[in-house]
Amino acid sequence: MKGFKTLDDFDVSRKTVLVRIDINTTLDEKGVPQMSERIQAAGETLKELSKKGARTVVIAHQGRAGDEDFASLQHHAKLLSESVGRKVKFIDDVFGPAARRAINELKGGDILLLENVRFLAEETLNRTPEQHAESFLVSKLSPLVDLFVNDAFSAAHRSQASLVGFAVKLPKALGRTMEREISSLSKAMENPEKPCLYILGGLKPDEAFKVMAHGLERGSIDTVITGGVIGRIFLLAKGIDTGPKDQKFFSGKGFLNFVPKAKDLVARYGKKVMTPVDVAASKDGKRVNIDVPSLPTDLEIFDIGSKTIKAYTDLIMGAKTIVMNGPAGVYEDLQFNLGTKEIYAAMTKSKAFSLLGGGSTTDSIQKLGFRYDQFSYVSLAGGALISYLGGEPMPAIDAMRV
Repeated sequence: MKGFKTLDDFDVSRKTVLVRIDINTTLDEKGVPQMSERIQAAGETLKELSKKGARTVVIAHQGRAGDEDFASLQHHAKLLSESVGRKVKFIDDVFGPAARRAINELKGGDILLLENVRFLAEETLNRTPEQHAESFLVSKLSPLVDLFVNDAFSAAHRSQASLVGFAVKLPKALGRTMEREISSLSKAMENPEKPCLYILGGLKPDEAFKVMAHGLERGSIDTVITGGVIGRIFLLAKGIDTGPKDQKFFSGKGFLNFVPKAKDLVARYGKKVMTPVDVAASKDGKRVNIDVPSLPTDLEIFDIGSKTIKAYTDLIMGAKTIVMNGPAGVYEDLQFNLGTKEIYAAMTKSKAFSLLGGGSTTDSIQKLGFRYDQFSYVSLAGGALISYLGGEPMPAIDAMRV
C-alpha cells in the first residue's frame, strides 16, 4: 500500500506484536459491553496474527475519564474471544510488572488484552508523537515488542500516546481495518472517478457542512444532494420558509446558525448543491408529499418527497463515485424511511464505487434490510471519518507513514 506498510510486509511468526484497536462500545444498564461491528472487525486482524504464530498484545480504550461508559476492558476480552474464535487473555494492568511479565510469558498464537489505556492520565495529553514516544506507556512496552500495528482508524484523528507514540519507536504496519479504511477513503477523495456524488443528510449539520465545504473546495465533488435536516437548512438558505414546526425545531437545536453557511455555499457553488423539490410530511397519521413551491406548511416534515427521490436516484445511477453520510429522513418510521430506502436501493444497483459512513447511516443500512456487502465499503468510523472527509489532521495516520 503506497506510503504505508501492512501486515503483508512482515513475518510475524514468533514475534511479539503490539496492536492498537478500537473496541469502544455501548454498555448495557449493568455496565456490560455489547458486541459491535468494530469488535468484530478488530477480530480479523487478531485472528490473522494468531494464525501466523505471533505473540499478540492488544491495547484499547473504553470511554473517557468522567463519563458513564469509562470502564475496564475485562468483559471486552470475552467479546474479542468470540470474534477471534480463540481465548483472548486479559490482565488488569497496562505497563506495570504484571503486564510486562504476562507479555514475556506469551507463546506463539497467544493474544493478551491489557487494561483500558485511558486509565493512564498521560494517554490523552495534548502532545506530539515524539513527545508521546517518551511516555511511560511507550517506554515500558516498546522494549518488549517487535512490531507495532495500528488498527484503530476510528480513533485516528487523535494524537494520543497509544496511537502515535509507538510508531516513533518501533517498526510499524497498518492492521486490516485501518488498511481498508485508508484505501477506500483515498479512492473516494484523492482522485475519485467522475462524476463524484456526495449524499449528505441526517441531524448533524456541523459534520455535513465540514465534509461538503472541503470536497467542493478541492474539486473532488461534482454534485451534493441533500436530505434530512441538511436539505431543509439549504431550503431556508434559498429563502424558502419550510414552516413553523421546522422553525421551532431548528431554533431549539441551533440549526438556524448554519443557514448563513448554506447561503455562502450556494453562492459559491450554485447548482452543485441540490436541494429537495418536495418533502414528505405527516397528516392525520399518513405520509403526504408537499412541493417546495407550496411551502411553508403547518405539518411536520420527516422525509424527502417522491419527486426528490426520483431526481436523486437518477443522479445515483449516473455517478461513478458516491459518498454518503446521513439518512434522507426519519428512517426509524416505516412511513418516512422511503427516501433513505430508495437511495440505498439505487446505490446497490449502481456500478459506482460507494462509500458510506456515520452512526445513523450504518444503523439505517441494517434496519432497512440492506447488507454492508451490497456497497463498496461501509466505514465503521465516526468522528475520524468526518475528520478525514473534512480535510482535518489525522495524527495517527500520519504517524504510520513510511
